[in-house]
Amino acid sequence: MSGDFLAVGAGMADYAARIAMAAIFASAALHAMGDWDRYAAVVQAYRILPENFGRAAALLMPPVQAGVALALLLPGSARFAAAAGFALMSVFTAAIWINLRRGRTHIDCGCGGGVPQKISRPLVLRNLVLLGVLACAVMPVAALDAASWVGVVGMAAFLVALYFAANQLLLNAQVFAASQQALR
Repeated sequence: MSGDFLAVGAGMADYAARIAMAAIFASAALHAMGDWDRYAAVVQAYRILPENFGRAAALLMPPVQAGVALALLLPGSARFAAAAGFALMSVFTAAIWINLRRGRTHIDCGCGGGVPQKISRPLVLRNLVLLGVLACAVMPVAALDAASWVGVVGMAAFLVALYFAANQLLLNAQVFAASQQALR
């Protein structure tokens, strides 16, 4: 009995992680595709790639993110998509970390949303949590009943809301710090 419970719990975590990460990747892709030039400037500002490759990467990443988002929702491609998403998130996290180590904290993270957000250590932590969520998306899947699917949808909605709330809190902290600095 407890084995069935654990299998259902793992299956619920898997589906919730896939749905939540699909929403996050889709949101990022749509935001980037909404203003290709701005997104290209953000990618180039990281100074990870040579300038001529930075623009190409900026044009390639949003469709890849959208593809990962879609593939996370399809049972036949979900494991591959989770691995691809893990790789993308690892690259994004490494790029932020490298620039933090360089002391380049003034650049926009390119995370999505209407307001630019500077890179920071909390963004690295947030991405590490997202990597953990993606790791849940490679768990073995158990068949779920209707009640379990209600839980899956609730868990996925919670994860997405938590992601956007964390982004807003990080942005608020930056605005508050800048206003405190201006008052000095």
